[in-house]
Amino acid sequence: MYDENKIKDSLEFVDQIKMYYNFDPEHIRDRFPDDEKSDISLNDHSDDHQGNYLKKDDDKKVEDPISVEDEDSTVCESVAEEDSENSEKTSGIAGDILYIFACMIISIIVAFAFTRLVAHHTVVDGNSMTNTLDDGDCLIIEKISYYMHPPERYDIIVFPFSSDTNYIKRIIGLPGETVQIKEGYVYINDKKLTDDIYGRETINNPGLAESPVKIGEDEYFVMGDNRNSSYDSRKSDVGLVKKEDIDGKAVFRLWPFDGFGTVE
Repeated sequence: MYDENKIKDSLEFVDQIKMYYNFDPEHIRDRFPDDEKSDISLNDHSDDHQGNYLKKDDDKKVEDPISVEDEDSTVCESVAEEDSENSEKTSGIAGDILYIFACMIISIIVAFAFTRLVAHHTVVDGNSMTNTLDDGDCLIIEKISYYMHPPERYDIIVFPFSSDTNYIKRIIGLPGETVQIKEGYVYINDKKLTDDIYGRETINNPGLAESPVKIGEDEYFVMGDNRNSSYDSRKSDVGLVKKEDIDGKAVFRLWPFDGFGTVE
């Protein structure tokens, strides 16, 4: 009734098909055109092949959660970097302002300390120091030397006459000496001051020094080089100058340019 050979051939054919499907499923997908691959699904009842393949359209819709998280992380990092940059700019501006402010304060302190303790400039007003100094001369007054030694004879010094007026004169008499002006000349301890090359004219008005003037400790007798036109220690309202009142020593002339240089 049955042709055993045909049945055998049919079974072999079925086994071949089954073996073909089970052995290389990807090979089946490659045998179909691209537009048909999306419709292929394997219906093999084996657990090893169920659900292992997705349709092409489904592949497009599936999103990789790791990729999404990476994008969110990148955005957060960009925002954080921008905030960090803005913060650094703000802190940098604040730092610059504080730096400038600190420099200004330090400059003011240094300038104040320098003028009070080291040197400053002054302008001559009047002709009491002619021919050495003239009206309008701009001078540098230094203080350093008097930290190391006391004022010396013939130094040109600046000292206050009032709260808003300073005088500039030359030291003639030193602490402990006796000064007197006789016959138009200066005498120190009853000896004529012969090395005074600055006051070249005969003194017409001796003032307080007509009588011997005893100079106390840390006091100085001063006169202008223009001896007959100087308001100095010969006047009672000027008198002897205390060392603590000496503001400094004139050492350099800045102006006018034709007189630029050291002052003696």
